[in-house]
Amino acid sequence: MNGYRRQLRHRCRIAVAAILGATLLLELTACGSSNRSQPDLRRVVAWVNRPLPDYHAPDAKPVRYPTAAPPCRAHDVRVGQGRTGVGLGNRLEEFIFTNAGDLPCILRGYPAVSGQSTTGRRSSVSVRHGGTYFGRLLPAAMAPGGHVYLDYGTANGCGPKGTNLGVTYRHLVFRLPNGGLVRAPTTVSLNVDCGIDMTEFGLPERYAQPRAAPPGSPGTLQARLVVAREARAGSALRYTVILRNPTSKTVSLKPCPGYIEGVYEVSGANLHRSFVLNCDAVQRVPPGAHVRYEMRIMLPSARRGGVAKLGWNLNTPNGPFAGATIQISSTAPAAIEFLRDPLSFCIELHNGRREFRIRLRNSAPSALRVSVAVESGTPLPFVLRGRSHVSILRGFWNGRHGASGCRTTVRWDHSRLLIDLPLAQE
Repeated sequence: MNGYRRQLRHRCRIAVAAILGATLLLELTACGSSNRSQPDLRRVVAWVNRPLPDYHAPDAKPVRYPTAAPPCRAHDVRVGQGRTGVGLGNRLEEFIFTNAGDLPCILRGYPAVSGQSTTGRRSSVSVRHGGTYFGRLLPAAMAPGGHVYLDYGTANGCGPKGTNLGVTYRHLVFRLPNGGLVRAPTTVSLNVDCGIDMTEFGLPERYAQPRAAPPGSPGTLQARLVVAREARAGSALRYTVILRNPTSKTVSLKPCPGYIEGVYEVSGANLHRSFVLNCDAVQRVPPGAHVRYEMRIMLPSARRGGVAKLGWNLNTPNGPFAGATIQISSTAPAAIEFLRDPLSFCIELHNGRREFRIRLRNSAPSALRVSVAVESGTPLPFVLRGRSHVSILRGFWNGRHGASGCRTTVRWDHSRLLIDLPLAQE
């Protein structure tokens, strides 16, 4: 009996050990697979040079108004004065047409209008169809009590001062395109200074608002830039983009989105380009997490410098968008020093030519290519060794007879150094 109990306890120990071992193996396997599938979001994702064509967000789609209604009858229409406006020498004259009937109806096309001037004479108002400076109107059905507009655009600056005699029309009568007359109250007027444009009956153009980014898409991310305040023209601007997921759903980066970066200056010297985001290491952004991406953009050396705007956005209609202000210095730091000593001079030779000798020190860490032009002569190329090395430049040119010196210009990296060399005796 005791032997049977010892054998039973031994079998139980083996079973428990097997269960524990299997549980531990499952845990280790789960941890291992989790570590392999989860990217390290603490690291900065390296920049990759994968250019894309320029991205253009889809154009906003116009929204049409309902137009299913019979033509309005003249006795069901009322007209009143609308808003006025001014823009770049153009004045807006707007009229409001209201459906006073019991059923929906629609006004389409262009009416004919006549009115009385200050002389008391009634005449037709000559107009140009198509729209005004302030935009077009689209046909729209009017429910009972609803309204549409009719806009007139008057240009008050189309001739020399004193030649445009404005006319104010009152007691206006509108002849509808489908027949019938609509008379305006005496308080309604139309001012014509110099030519007049007219829209058709309708309501202002409207466009569909962009839809919110679908949950889990890159458009739901938030972007922030980390960039130095100053940059130098001709150098690579390196900065960091931080993409954060503020939602409760994981954002997938498959397919891998592109992005646009640009540098925009007040002078209009703009630079923008599009690349693919580096999705090799990170394919998703968990809720509340953020990913840092290395960015770089080469600033052209020909930039004048000044304050510029750095812009960045993902290639989606919803962004995200981010920007920062940077100061761009136009030239490299002054690196060349002219050594004014007896070894720097110019000499007038017997054959009418001149020779120059200049001692220059280059404090830059690397060599610089320079061009040297004396007076209006052809620039001569030279290379100055760096690390404070002193170079002696020598050249010949045809100088001006009787001049007391040699005006010399040294140019490098959009910088220049002006030197007045004394004229020495041979």
